[in-house]
Amino acid sequence: MSNFLKDRSAFKEARKVRVVEEYTPIVNYTELELKDDDLKKMINCEKNILFHQQKSMEHLLALSQTLYEAQQILSNYKNGGFRNWFEELGLKKDFVYMCIKRYNLYLNYNNEKVMAIPEKIVKDLVKQESILQKEQVLEILKSEKPVKKYEEIKNILSGDPTIYSKNILEAEVVINLEDEIKVLEEKLIKKYSQIETLQKEIIDIKEQINILKTDCSK
Repeated sequence: MSNFLKDRSAFKEARKVRVVEEYTPIVNYTELELKDDDLKKMINCEKNILFHQQKSMEHLLALSQTLYEAQQILSNYKNGGFRNWFEELGLKKDFVYMCIKRYNLYLNYNNEKVMAIPEKIVKDLVKQESILQKEQVLEILKSEKPVKKYEEIKNILSGDPTIYSKNILEAEVVINLEDEIKVLEEKLIKKYSQIETLQKEIIDIKEQINILKTDCSK
């Protein structure tokens, strides 16, 4: 085990981590019927998980913010530069755009837990952001069990499918249009490249024809 994990004072110094001197475990260990020594070890494991989970959220937030800012800059240049840029860094498209979705949610709700919720919920929240009330989204993000809370709210809304089915469809259309625009812009870049290549080939062919005509006239 690293010296970092051995130093339990690190947990006392972390303000945002659910770790205090009189720590109350989140998991109900009584059902596991553990021995005292194993119980202490499992509680320490829980502390470690919470600590590193918090650090992971902070790092993902910083990364998502950076990707968002880079996209904002390169979106002013209609040459597909943003995708080329992050692919040069070895990043995958799905990961990058998921980070940007998370950061947009963070800007709207100012809650770091958007970095920890599952991707499926992120996608649903983005699609249904115009339907869900802000209080409902914050309730999901602040919940100890955001997945369960999301399902509860989703079930309440789905009680009357006419309430928001039209809005969901419109949101999906907008998202699909944005994806289609990106695809078309990339195709346009390739076509311009092909035109440039063809123009060079045409010039070469004309030069060859002129040379042959000159030889024939001699």
